[in-house]
Amino acid sequence: MQAIVQIHRRNTMQINPLSIDMSIIPAVIAMQETGIMIDQDHFHTITQEFRDAADKVQAEIESEYGQRINVRSGGEDGKLCKMLMDMNIYPKKLRTDAETLSKFRKYPIVQKVFEVKEYEHLISQFCNKLPKMADENNRVHTDILITRTATGRLASKNPNLQNISTRTANGRMIRQGFIAKPGCVFVSIDYSGIEMRVVAHLANDKKMINAFANGQDLHAMLAADMFNLELDEVEPKKHRRPAKDVQFGCLYGITKHGLYDGFIKNKLTHDDGTPMFDEDDCQMFINSWFATWPDCGRYMEAVQHSIKRTGIVKTMYHHQRTIPHVHSADKRIVEKGVREGGNTPIQGTAAQIMKIAIKQAYDRSLEWKAEGLVCDTLMQIHDELLFEMDEHEWGVMAEDIRGVMENVVKLKVDIPCDIEQGLNWGQMEEL
Repeated sequence: MQAIVQIHRRNTMQINPLSIDMSIIPAVIAMQETGIMIDQDHFHTITQEFRDAADKVQAEIESEYGQRINVRSGGEDGKLCKMLMDMNIYPKKLRTDAETLSKFRKYPIVQKVFEVKEYEHLISQFCNKLPKMADENNRVHTDILITRTATGRLASKNPNLQNISTRTANGRMIRQGFIAKPGCVFVSIDYSGIEMRVVAHLANDKKMINAFANGQDLHAMLAADMFNLELDEVEPKKHRRPAKDVQFGCLYGITKHGLYDGFIKNKLTHDDGTPMFDEDDCQMFINSWFATWPDCGRYMEAVQHSIKRTGIVKTMYHHQRTIPHVHSADKRIVEKGVREGGNTPIQGTAAQIMKIAIKQAYDRSLEWKAEGLVCDTLMQIHDELLFEMDEHEWGVMAEDIRGVMENVVKLKVDIPCDIEQGLNWGQMEEL
């Protein structure tokens, strides 16, 4: 391990991307070997609850359709398509994959189809699998992949513990099955808005940098510009929510069609299911983003131009991604590649900052363990690190490691972290 390059938190621009990946190998090995404890009884209980709930929704679908149909079975996709055509939802014969179905999610029966499929997915991928994968100490050990993703983020498989949603009640029920061992608690330390902070730094967007410095809500600021409102007039659901979708969509080079299909059409609807905004509104929203953050807009355009010219895009720490799409004769494929690559400097830099944080947080946890305390890094989930810490000393250790994570790099804006604590992963309370 002596060959691993040590990362200095201040000398950011000279860090070799390989050194970042190499430096976290000891931490990754430790996370895999430590694993995370599960409550076997919890998973047995919610398996039956999910099955009962799926049966109920399945019965509602059949009652509304007037015929028997098993939407859980992939072998009945043809019948599902026929049902949607019979009910004048599908205009013609279409696929019944999630992407196609999502375009018709405004219809209640399609939403019910998604509910049934979600229950089946949770049962098969988590409720049934996790208890079988646990070791003699009821701990599950995921495989952590360092270089699998195009943007450099860590990935998890066998099982994938990064795709358990916190946004749905069912996802949170799954997470409740992950528990801290006796005498310990879970502690989550999560970077707050890291991608927006990275783009503020890379683009040197003075308005955004100033907003972060003053603790302002960037999504509310954009919403005020989008809807021509004062900040105190911005409503969370009506204004801030679409602004947040626009904010992150524009970082990915989204088009008005993509914004409408992917965010607006199914998320923001009137009581009768019709969208609140159309594609022309979406284009005005995108224009508002460029007007609100002009330096970010110019930066994104420069990155996209560079991709078209060179077919290459790099992060702040020189991780290079090749975009072969730009050599296509098909303009649509070129534009798709430019959109995919355009966010790489932002998402990829955020991923590298997290890797640097993993290494330094792990080193600090070893110092606490040397004092006889439990301080194990368990997982990295997107912008969050999950730890298992001594139930009596976790507060001191968490604040110490938060300080480490907030100072791993020096950007033009702070990179603050939030702390949550709990006895299980699904019921965490913010410090």
